[in-house]
Amino acid sequence: MYTKVLKVYETKLENSNLSRYVDIAFLVKFAILMAGIYYFNVFYISIIDARGLIYSSFFDQHLNYFALLRASILHTANGIDHLYGLHSYVADPRLKLPNGHGIYVDLACLGYGVMSFWVAFVVAHKAGWQRKLAWALGGVVFLWLLNCSRVALLLIAVTKGWNTEKWMDSHALFNLVVYTFIIAMVYLYYQIQKRRSPAPAAHRLS
Repeated sequence: MYTKVLKVYETKLENSNLSRYVDIAFLVKFAILMAGIYYFNVFYISIIDARGLIYSSFFDQHLNYFALLRASILHTANGIDHLYGLHSYVADPRLKLPNGHGIYVDLACLGYGVMSFWVAFVVAHKAGWQRKLAWALGGVVFLWLLNCSRVALLLIAVTKGWNTEKWMDSHALFNLVVYTFIIAMVYLYYQIQKRRSPAPAAHRLS
């Protein structure tokens, strides 16, 4: 039912004058998908967080994909710091040093917002599911690696005594860097799509 309604709505938008300049159908799908994915994650956090209004111990202990995401970030960042020469260790939800200093990785630091943005952007386009899946997964993995590197770098900053918030909050700085990369990813996506799209047929002169 939803798919039929959306297709009818897309047809009406494509026939409108504004659609000649702006892909309104894409923007509508993107907004719906972005809001749906993002707020599903927000809702899910209220289920798995003991401070949430509808906390469920079952979901927290058995279906907590946020815990898996945080553990993957912590252990990967720990590996990066070990390569750098630090004797760090994971004490979930923290990445710590033997001297007691460390980095706390909150649920808000897992990057689900930027991941939601990217997945919604890819899925909203008209393309085969294989291509959408490849681009969505590739982008999510790349953003995840950026987040792992961010956590590892923050711990290195702690050992070096760097002032990471001299000009900008570390979260704001991370978002700035990530969205800069996302803009580059969007540009790359459109360039590759243009190369793969068949050239328009030439109009015959009568």
